[in-house]
Amino acid sequence: MRSKIFCLWNFFLICVLALVACRKDKPNTDIEQKLFGKWYQENSFDNHQVYRIQYNFTSYHHIEVNGAVLDSAGHTLKGYMATSIGTFRIKGDSIVVSNLKVYSNNGDLVSNQSDLKFIHSYPRYSQRVAFLDSDFVLLSYPPCGPTEDCIGSVLLKREQSQ
Repeated sequence: MRSKIFCLWNFFLICVLALVACRKDKPNTDIEQKLFGKWYQENSFDNHQVYRIQYNFTSYHHIEVNGAVLDSAGHTLKGYMATSIGTFRIKGDSIVVSNLKVYSNNGDLVSNQSDLKFIHSYPRYSQRVAFLDSDFVLLSYPPCGPTEDCIGSVLLKREQSQ
């Protein structure tokens, strides 16, 4: 189980690293307004656990990405795997993330995010964003080389307010 979760977290980090922005456009406020809020993706495991990656884009242009394990029966938190904190801006149809600091515990769950340890900082990356409707956003990554282990896109669902 730990290796599956650690692999998923590494998958997320590969997604983060695969991106670079080059253009200087004015921020697209329409995309910003749609993007603000919490978005997530969940993957279930055989052992009745759910791995959840949650993105939180704030109106102050901060981004926080949390990787957590939940119990699949009640969706109660079992622990955190990792968290990343940085800033973002919109350039055209891309999200540019800067100064992303990644905290992890080498695949082990912790009950408090403050117990995660700093492991790396990424100065800047970008990814394209496309809204499928008001509840789904698709984050797309640039193509990669034939020997690289890459993904094409990630579909996130908007978290509903409670």
